[in-house]
Amino acid sequence: MRSLVFSVAILFALVACQSTKHASGGPYYFKSFASHESPFRLVEEISRFEAESLQTQGYAFYAVWLNERGQVERYEKYYHGAIDSREQFSYREGKLVEARGVDPDGKETVQSFAE
Repeated sequence: MRSLVFSVAILFALVACQSTKHASGGPYYFKSFASHESPFRLVEEISRFEAESLQTQGYAFYAVWLNERGQVERYEKYYHGAIDSREQFSYREGKLVEARGVDPDGKETVQSFAE
C-alpha cells in the first residue's frame, strides 16, 4: 500500500511538471515535489552540478525527461547515490495513457489511464 501511495503521489507530481520553459529532452533536475498542493508539482529546480553534489552527499533528487509537449516522459529518483525508483510515461494525443514504474522495493507496476 505504501508503494502504491508513493507511486500515485510521484505520478501526479510529475504529470503536473508540464512546462513550456523547458525544451524536450533532459535530464532536468529537481530537489523535491510539493505534496500539499493540488495538483502536485515538482519544485526547486536545480542544476546538474547541484544534483551531483546531492548525490555525493546521499540526498534525494529527481532527474526528469520531457517530451516535445513538455510532458514528463520519464523520471528517476536518486537517493543515497543510486537510482531509488523510476517511472516511464506514455501519452496518446497529449493525454496520459500509461505509467510503468519500479518502486524503492524493486516492485514493477503498470498503471493504465482512461483515454
